Amino acid sequence: MSTKSDKRVKTDNQKKSVDTAENFISFDNNKQKNFFSKKNLLFILISFIACITFITLEIIFVLKIDFKQLFNIFFKDDDVNNGLWLLPLFMFFIFKIYFSYVIHCWRLKSYSIKLSFWDKMEYGFCMAFLVAISPANFITDPFSIWWLKKKGINLTRATSIVISTSLIWQLVCIIVTFPSFIYVCENYHLLSVSANGVSCFWFNFLGVFLNICSLTFYILIGVNKHIHLWVSMLFNKIKKIFKWKYLSKHQVIHKYLNQEVMLLYFKENIRNWKVTNGIFFICLIFEFYVYLLFCFSYAVIKTPDIKFINWYGLFNCANCGITANKYIPLPGGELSIEFILKTLTDKLNVIVLNNKENTSFLNLFINNGLLLWRFFFMYLPFFVGVFGFIAFIIKNIIKSKKNLIDQQNLVEEANQ
Repeated sequence: MSTKSDKRVKTDNQKKSVDTAENFISFDNNKQKNFFSKKNLLFILISFIACITFITLEIIFVLKIDFKQLFNIFFKDDDVNNGLWLLPLFMFFIFKIYFSYVIHCWRLKSYSIKLSFWDKMEYGFCMAFLVAISPANFITDPFSIWWLKKKGINLTRATSIVISTSLIWQLVCIIVTFPSFIYVCENYHLLSVSANGVSCFWFNFLGVFLNICSLTFYILIGVNKHIHLWVSMLFNKIKKIFKWKYLSKHQVIHKYLNQEVMLLYFKENIRNWKVTNGIFFICLIFEFYVYLLFCFSYAVIKTPDIKFINWYGLFNCANCGITANKYIPLPGGELSIEFILKTLTDKLNVIVLNNKENTSFLNLFINNGLLLWRFFFMYLPFFVGVFGFIAFIIKNIIKSKKNLIDQQNLVEEANQ
C-alpha cells in the first residue's frame, strides 16, 4: 500500500513540476528575442560573403576547372542519353530540401500541428541555405528551435525535438562511417607515404571521435538536467568573457530548476518509435545518397582513359572525407573538403588510368568529379536557398510590422 501511495505522490509531484515548468517556459518565451536580430543577420551576411569567396577561390585556384572541357564531357555527341545524367543528380537536390524539413517537422504531427506545403518548403530552403554557410552547424540548430517556436512549440519542447533529432542523426553517422573508417585504417600504408595523406587520416580519426563525443553529449544533455545546467553555466561564462548580455548565476540556476520537463519531452520524443524509426531511416537513406552521388559524379564523366574505378573505395573516400571535414569551422566546409577528398581519392588508388604516368589527367578527372558532386550537393541548394531565405526574412518583417501596428491600435483603443 505504501508503495502505491509513494508512486501516486511522485506522479503528482512530477505533474506539478511539469506544470510549473510549462508556466515558466511560457513566460520565458515572451522575452525570447527574434532570430533575425541585427547581430544574427550581420553574422549570416558575413558567413554568406565568406562562403561565396571560398567557393570562388576553390573553383578558380584549387580545382582549376576548365568549364568548356567539362561540358564537352557531359554532352557527348555520340551519347543517346544526353542530359539524362541530370535526373538522379537533380533528384538529390529535391531530396535534400525534403530531408531538411522532414526530420523536425515529423515531430510536429505528434503535437497535432499541421503545416502547409509552403511552410515545409520555406523551412527546407532556409535550412539548405543556412547549412551551406554555417561553420559546423552553429546557425542551423538555433534557427530550428526558433522556427519550431514560431509554429507553436514552447522553447523546452522545441529544444528537446532538436536534441533528440540530432542524437538520431549522430547515431546514423557513426553506424555508416565506422566501416569506411576501418577501410581507411586497413589502407593506412598508402596514406603514410605523404604528409597530406597522414594529415587526412588524422582529420578522419578526429571526425569519428567527435561524432562519438557529439552522440554522448546529446545523450547526456537529453537525460541529465545537471549536465544541461553545467553547459548553460559554461555558455554564460563565455558570454561574460566577451562582454555579451549574460545572466547571473542565480538566474541561470532558476531558469533550469524545472528542467525535469525537458527530460520528459526528450524521452517522449525518443519513445515515439514510429517517428523515431522514420527519422532514422530517412537519415540513413540521406547518408548513403550523398556518398553514392559522389560515385555517380565520377561515373558521369568517366572516359576511355580510365581503366578501373574502385567504387567501394570511392564510396569510403566520400564517407571519410565528409566525416573528417564535418567539424572544421569553415562555411560549408569549403576548401578543406576538396583538399581531404582529393588526397584520399588520389592516395588510396581508387581510380586507375590506362597510362599511369598521366598524373595531370588524373588530377583533372578528380577535380571535375568533385565539382560536379559539390554543385548538386551544396552549391545548387545554397543558391536556390538564398532566394527562399530572403523571401522568408521579408515575410517575417512584414508580419512583425503588422503585429506592431495592431498592438499600437489596441493600446490607443484601451486609452480611449
